[in-house]
Amino acid sequence: MFKFLTQLDYLLRETFLGLQRGGWINWAAVSTVTVLLFLFGISWQASWQLGGLLNQLGNQLEVAVYLEPGAEAEMVLPAVQKLPKVMAVQTISKEKAWASLVEEL
Repeated sequence: MFKFLTQLDYLLRETFLGLQRGGWINWAAVSTVTVLLFLFGISWQASWQLGGLLNQLGNQLEVAVYLEPGAEAEMVLPAVQKLPKVMAVQTISKEKAWASLVEEL
């Protein structure tokens, strides 16, 4: 036990002497590591938040399809509804779509 305390005392004494001798170099090394860990943490947090946002937006995907003039939406509607992962299909007339666009802008 006494040998362990002697070694610990020696280790701590040499550590503090080394810190005193190093001066600015030690401060620069500690500051560099601190800044790098901070930047790593920020980038990790940002990627985690971005992943959560993309997962949330991926569940709310909406696709708009515009038909050529003269095409009947009722003919395309059953084929679109049969596609996998299609939850709902909504048809909007050209006039309603134009009114909605004017209202949004």
